[in-house]
Amino acid sequence: MIRTIYLETTGQLLTQGGECVQEMNLKKWMVVKDLTVAEFAEKVGVSPQTVTNWRKGHTMPNSKYIPIIEQILGIKYQDITWTETS
Repeated sequence: MIRTIYLETTGQLLTQGGECVQEMNLKKWMVVKDLTVAEFAEKVGVSPQTVTNWRKGHTMPNSKYIPIIEQILGIKYQDITWTETS
């Protein structure tokens, strides 16, 4: 499991690999939380295909899902980069 580390000096969260979480897309956040597409979709209440579309940047979550996504990932919605970077 990948853990995040808070750097008090810079106010940044980093993954164990040193990547700044502010640059993390949904796919990477799901890895940090050890969630598969199917698990994340079930928790949010959408289909796995919907999550795949979000991860690829084809569509964006409806506003009713934002609080759910924030709660599941433990972050603010703004902390997710909504394009596929890797």
